[in-house]
Amino acid sequence: MNIETLIAQNRLKEAQNLLLNELDKNPNNTANLSLLGQIAMKNQDYSKALNAFNKILSMDPTNHEAIAFISTIRGILSISNSFYFENTYLDDSLYE
Repeated sequence: MNIETLIAQNRLKEAQNLLLNELDKNPNNTANLSLLGQIAMKNQDYSKALNAFNKILSMDPTNHEAIAFISTIRGILSISNSFYFENTYLDDSLYE
């Protein structure tokens, strides 16, 4: 079965295992690294996703897809951090 089909069917673990096997054979395959990064994003494992996309950029600094995914992850992490550390909806008087 094709890896993209597994991802579309949300069979992420199976797709990830196939990708890892393929990457063992050819660790510089940017298409497979991108798919691995996308699976990590779907699993909300942003550090693994960033590692995959940064590896792509180390081989191809102009890879627009990797640049776009990194930008998306930074946006997600920025929103997440601002929610936890700068929640403007908290009323300090509640804690007095």
